[in-house]
Amino acid sequence: MLNPWMMMEVRKHKKTPNEFAAEQKEIILDDMQLADKVINIQEIKDVLSAGMNPYQNVFVQESQAMNILLREMLSTLRQLDLGLKGQLTISDAMEKLIHSLANGQVPVVWQNRAYPSLRGLGSWLTNLSDRCGQLEEFTRSPDEDMKIIYINRLFNPQSFLTAIKQVKGASEGLELNKLEVFTEVLSKVPAECTAPPPKRDGAYIFGLFVEGARYDFNTK
Repeated sequence: MLNPWMMMEVRKHKKTPNEFAAEQKEIILDDMQLADKVINIQEIKDVLSAGMNPYQNVFVQESQAMNILLREMLSTLRQLDLGLKGQLTISDAMEKLIHSLANGQVPVVWQNRAYPSLRGLGSWLTNLSDRCGQLEEFTRSPDEDMKIIYINRLFNPQSFLTAIKQVKGASEGLELNKLEVFTEVLSKVPAECTAPPPKRDGAYIFGLFVEGARYDFNTK
């Protein structure tokens, strides 16, 4: 006769999509402190009340674009929180949000407010934090030029390239449509750029990629 206790199995509890979504919600709202990443645009404008140069204008626009994305994320996640607690009826939009979060995908409603990206949710959130970090650096001293720009962390990288031409054109009285941007590869890492270059010479950028090759720091 078999001992009934020997027939028992230990089975791992399989989480439901709602439980997965709830975990992701907590990580984004609490661990990432998403609400604290919203930028006070008016404070920046007050500091720059005497006028903005093209670089500053780009970063104000970037901050505004990021705020639109962050507020959309906060709004949808807070509604989801109420829905999961039973305080709101789970809508179709919430169901789609739950499905995306549970499957490690960036919700479409966020993609519509964000920059082009093919990343999964985890990598996308890490990248979002990096982008916010660059904007936070700008907001700490908006009246000072940033030492280096991670151009791959901008919503609109082209606008920064245009700003480079605007600064050069204004300083030397040149027509914008007759200027071109040239890229010089430097044997430096971001930490070695301790000060921005003279405005007339352009800007230090990081974040360009090539396929099928790599840069040899030992050979110029």
